[in-house]
Amino acid sequence: MRVNLRIFSFGVRSCKMALPQIALPLLTCLLSVSIAQAELTVQDFRGSSLSLGNSVSYGTIDRSQDLSYNPFVNTGMVLAPRYWMTPRMFVAGRLGIDRQWTQQDDTTYKNETRVSDLTLRVGNLLHRYDFGLLTFVGAGIRLPTSLFSQANTLNASANGTIALIQALSSWGSVSYSFNVAHNNFRYTTGEIETPRIGSCAATPDTADCAQFLNTGVRNAPWVTTHGFSFNYFPLSWLFFSTSVSVIESYLFPRGVDDSSVSYSAQESTNKRYLISYSSEIDIQPTSWLIVAFMANTFNPQLAPNSSYYQPFFNRNTMFMVDLRFTLGVFRVAQSDDSSKKKKKKKKKG
Repeated sequence: MRVNLRIFSFGVRSCKMALPQIALPLLTCLLSVSIAQAELTVQDFRGSSLSLGNSVSYGTIDRSQDLSYNPFVNTGMVLAPRYWMTPRMFVAGRLGIDRQWTQQDDTTYKNETRVSDLTLRVGNLLHRYDFGLLTFVGAGIRLPTSLFSQANTLNASANGTIALIQALSSWGSVSYSFNVAHNNFRYTTGEIETPRIGSCAATPDTADCAQFLNTGVRNAPWVTTHGFSFNYFPLSWLFFSTSVSVIESYLFPRGVDDSSVSYSAQESTNKRYLISYSSEIDIQPTSWLIVAFMANTFNPQLAPNSSYYQPFFNRNTMFMVDLRFTLGVFRVAQSDDSSKKKKKKKKKG
């Protein structure tokens, strides 16, 4: 049996079904199967990819989006190797580097090339039912190799994922995935690079100085994500995908009682709610190259001025173009039995 499987940053695609992939960190995959008189070589790196992409913010295009013009133009590269231990189970990794060409908002350094977090994960395709339903489970770990995670004092993050993918005949699929992540931090809040009091040593272990490294932004030890996606592939070289993720973060408690008298019900201040939307169009001119056009945005429930965020085109909206170089074809090796049969046929002839 020969299996053709293409795995993108949003997932693996095929004319049969799709498998979502989350992350923050959302997961979408598409799977196609073809039968041949050959045996799958399980020690294969199929689905591995190298992505080169450029992204621009909606505010860069629409100057009226904010009171002051704050453009964002970024170039990045993502290396995503994948190794299949069996025809159904794989291990994978992901590491990216990026460089912002416009003025950065979260650093004091100019033209800095930065590294993303390193993620490692394992996934397993469990079962495909006769009515086209595919089940998937996965687990992973994220290591704080990025400056952002280090500033939040992250030690490591572990997560687990379950997914259900329902095929819609031969032209598409719908999927649901649930992901839960536990983040281990050194401190309940993030920290700044140097203390606010100049006489303090730049270390949180110094007596009476740790509080001056506190950013006041609470970390989230638990994060849950519900993901829904719809995938449509009218042609073998054309793919459409759209997805929405509902993300809920459970924060560390404040540690102080700041309650006040209120005669109306209030939302919990120990949670953050976030909704993310994504759309993608993939064009695959060859088996090893994918050109992806993407749009992504997210919004909290409320803006800093307590007004509701625009759900789609807001200051967090990004447009991206990716060139993905993939190992999208399985290496197929014939079994010893089939090769012997061929030799016998040649001798008879």
